Amino acid sequence: MRIPSPSEPELISLREAATRAGRSYSWAWSKAAVGRLEKRQDAAGRTMVTARSVAAAIARDSAQRRSRTQPGGHLRLIIDNTK
Repeated sequence: MRIPSPSEPELISLREAATRAGRSYSWAWSKAAVGRLEKRQDAAGRTMVTARSVAAAIARDSAQRRSRTQPGGHLRLIIDNTK
C-alpha cells in the first residue's frame, strides 16, 4: 500500500465515505456523481473521493439540518374536528 505524501489528498472509497458520514452508499455515490465530492480514479479504476471533500460535505449537511430545525420557519396546520 502506497502512503500518500502530505501534498496529496487522502483518497477513500465511496463505501468508506458513506461510513464516515453515517449515511448509505447511495449518498456517497450521488454526491460524487453531482460533483459535491472531489473524485479520482485509483490504479484499479475504482472511484475514490478525497477525505477533505467528504468532511466538507458532512459539514454542509449538518449545517443544513441545523438551519431546518430552527423554530419559526415552518407553518403548522391545526384542524379542529370537535364541532
